[in-house]
Amino acid sequence: MDVPSISSTEGSGTSRQQRGGTRYAWNLDNITSSTDTEIESTEKWYIVSSILLKANSLYLYECSIDPRWRTEGDVATIHIRSSEEPAFKKLLEFIHGCYAPRTSSNVSELSQVMVVAKRFRVSTCYDICEALLIRNYGSLEHPELLTLPLSVVLQLLQSNDLEVESEDIVYRFATEWGKKNHSTIRRRRLALNIYFQPLIRFRYMSNDMLTTALREGDTNFSFNSIYNDVAKARRYKTSPPDWLSGNAGARLAERAYKRKPLNILKKSNPRASCRVHLSFTRLECTRLVRSSPACSEEFEFDEGRFSIRVANTLADTYRYFGLALQIVRYPMKASYSCTASSKTKEGDQHVVTHTWELKVLPRVPDAYEDLFSMSWKDFIREDSPFFIDNKLYLVIEIEAIDLPCVILDQ
Repeated sequence: MDVPSISSTEGSGTSRQQRGGTRYAWNLDNITSSTDTEIESTEKWYIVSSILLKANSLYLYECSIDPRWRTEGDVATIHIRSSEEPAFKKLLEFIHGCYAPRTSSNVSELSQVMVVAKRFRVSTCYDICEALLIRNYGSLEHPELLTLPLSVVLQLLQSNDLEVESEDIVYRFATEWGKKNHSTIRRRRLALNIYFQPLIRFRYMSNDMLTTALREGDTNFSFNSIYNDVAKARRYKTSPPDWLSGNAGARLAERAYKRKPLNILKKSNPRASCRVHLSFTRLECTRLVRSSPACSEEFEFDEGRFSIRVANTLADTYRYFGLALQIVRYPMKASYSCTASSKTKEGDQHVVTHTWELKVLPRVPDAYEDLFSMSWKDFIREDSPFFIDNKLYLVIEIEAIDLPCVILDQ
């Protein structure tokens, strides 16, 4: 196997001196490594053969065919800063089959190798490091992520696979990174507006965090800029979702949220009612078999506060897709009528699948409703009518029930 040569050389001249780094050289055309006598330098040189470098690095391949890079006949050289040298060595080892990023790799190692792999356009190494970074640190809850370089952070926030609690965490992470890396408000605001704001999916943030974003506008983002994004997000959250309006092409992808974002339409006449829209991927539903229930963001209705939970529910020996309305803060009424509908493959109409009554009682455990009146196996099967392009679309309607009042005469 063609591996990097360990041989190096030290020179004494000053005409080509570059401090603070190491020069690497490789033969452009031959499999064998260059010899020490071919190079003149005041610094240490590592001589490596290029057959694998050109095959794995698009950047080095373009260098090999560009005569401007041939500084010593058929030998090309490049200068690496001291801070990047350990990562560059790992990249060379990866190309020659001597190193592979592992799940145990820490944040610093993965990010440094990612930066060098991106520069030299070694896509396989870059993709592996990015996948491991998202897999190990995709919750954005690790403090060491605040020390990552800007390029790695931006690549991380572009991903749809971040397993964050909600988009609120992405917003908070961006502002914390800005405070950690920019001491002045002016530089922080500039970085957040230019780089981070386009990557934050404001429409999937909670109403509470949208309010916080406005309140912190002058401290983190430009107020005028953040105001526009918050206004658009609030309009979106109180409108029918894209998949219901037929404007699916405009849909902004959701991340792997632990708390699902909602679209909520409220009415007050003739009775207080609201319509809640949410969706789940087939993969998210499949994970319910081995994980805790999936939750939605909290929402306010009739002066109360609710959230939606779905789970792979067991009743005796029967498992089914269960949905529960969880009461976080008690509402005005004592009873509510609930209806669940699902979009099916037969046209764009929603089919009512289940109706039930939600009673507001203190200290009562969540009651999961059998939403589709079928076993879990039938619900999740490949030809299930409730999954459209591997997505489950649900509409939950909640309406207050006016119970008769009994007036007692003293």
